[in-house]
Amino acid sequence: MRHFFSRRMPRFLGMALLATGLTVAVMPAAAQATVPQLHQAPATGGCSVDPSNSYWAGYVACGSSYASVSATWTQPQVSCTSNGTVGFWVGLDGHGETPIEQTGINVSCATGTPQYTGFWESSATSPAINYNEPVYPGDTIVANVLYQGNDTYSLQLTDSTRDWVEITPLDSVAPNSSAEVIAEATTENGVVTPLPNFTAIQFRQVTIDDVSLSSALAQPTSLVNGNGQDLAYPADLTGNGFTDFYAGWVGSSVGAAFAASNGDNLYTYASPGVANMNDPILGGTSPAIALLSNGTYEIAYQSTSNYLTLFNSGTTSHTYLPMKPGTSPAIAAQAGGGYQVAYQSSTGSMWTYTPSSGGVNQSQGMLAGTSPAITALSGGGYEMAFQANTGILILYGSGGDLNTGLGMKSGTSPSIGAVGSGFETAFQANTGVLWTFGTNGTDDLGLGMASGTGPAITGLTTGGYEMAFQTNTGVLEVYGQAADLNTGVGMAAGTSPSIAAQAGGGYETAIAENTGQFTVYGTAGNVQTDSLLESGTSPSIAG
Repeated sequence: MRHFFSRRMPRFLGMALLATGLTVAVMPAAAQATVPQLHQAPATGGCSVDPSNSYWAGYVACGSSYASVSATWTQPQVSCTSNGTVGFWVGLDGHGETPIEQTGINVSCATGTPQYTGFWESSATSPAINYNEPVYPGDTIVANVLYQGNDTYSLQLTDSTRDWVEITPLDSVAPNSSAEVIAEATTENGVVTPLPNFTAIQFRQVTIDDVSLSSALAQPTSLVNGNGQDLAYPADLTGNGFTDFYAGWVGSSVGAAFAASNGDNLYTYASPGVANMNDPILGGTSPAIALLSNGTYEIAYQSTSNYLTLFNSGTTSHTYLPMKPGTSPAIAAQAGGGYQVAYQSSTGSMWTYTPSSGGVNQSQGMLAGTSPAITALSGGGYEMAFQANTGILILYGSGGDLNTGLGMKSGTSPSIGAVGSGFETAFQANTGVLWTFGTNGTDDLGLGMASGTGPAITGLTTGGYEMAFQTNTGVLEVYGQAADLNTGVGMAAGTSPSIAAQAGGGYETAIAENTGQFTVYGTAGNVQTDSLLESGTSPSIAG
């Protein structure tokens, strides 16, 4: 059974109607162009916030009188997977049949290309009013709604990246009975528009009446479809904010493998859920997975007998090639067919395996307890990366054999991905920070990593690459050409993420959450399962 980060049972709600009764004074700088109107969340008795509704995802405070709400965010990238509009905003009132005072950013996909626009709205001006200012993904946005007394408000929207500020005065007789920080599927002609895909938005420095959301007793609510399935949802509060995720109920076109806590058995994931393969994996080790050219998945792992073992479509293949206890294999597949496995043998040397050649000793000494990485190169052949028994990052394969001279954190393993006609590796340096090395050179990214963990890297279908790693604060972070984002999603100590490219320049990651649950997170959707990973092990993802 699939669950999402919200951990709430959603149910479908009808739309609320907008109330009227505001008078408005507008600054001349605001261009009065009509855009889709923003909705009100339904009241469900008292100040209770329903855990799900048909258009909002975020946090709502109610049950008191509120004078201000403020939030900062980095404007997320929107992909026009639908022709709808998504809005990101803060506001007062709007919970139940009350007036609204809101400001933020709308992103319309009506033309098939995302159009980013600042806006403000009240009940008297609905639909909303656009600001004639530039907005782009990655911009730093600050939104404030302030009640100034005597039925007057100030709505302020700032794009500090583009160096503009819009301040709109507003006269309104309103109860100030709620405050909201929201991502929304907006409405046109009384119909909620289909929610387009957006990268996770991290609302930070969020305050209601100058206190945190938790201090204001704000409650979460998720956006669901007519079947009660999450389309967008907020994560739990962290620090002074939270992250809203796009789910889309599209699952994802990936496959994953992991060692479950249930008897160390091999489990697989493919939309819509997980399955127990009833093949035992050596405790403390992790499987690897690759998508083959015939559309099936090949999984490599260390059996409880310490042998390299393969699994595909219900069939287990025993190679009887001994592996170093406590290490994990890596696997990569060529687009034209075939695959290759890299692993640390029982002798401490790196070996490779293909069905045609069997096991081949590459005579490369590896550091005890570490595992190699492998990628299929676009021009054919494979490139591998590993930590040598000298503690140095080594590259070996069709793309070149190289002692990089770069020291790795002891006990960690690198990752490698094909990028264009070359490759890129990601690893934890002996300084404890994330580094890259490849055909584009060497880069110290200065991003602190959790001790004992390794990063993951994949080449994107649109060029460039994306990485995922566990930060030294224990959360999943993605970094690269698709997104630079601290997701706020906690990871299990000592575990590493996996990442796979998706069509259109997107990505999906697989992680062990700090709850131990297997979780998929990325641009195609986010899924949290009820399945627990074996402690200290990490999942693998391919797509």
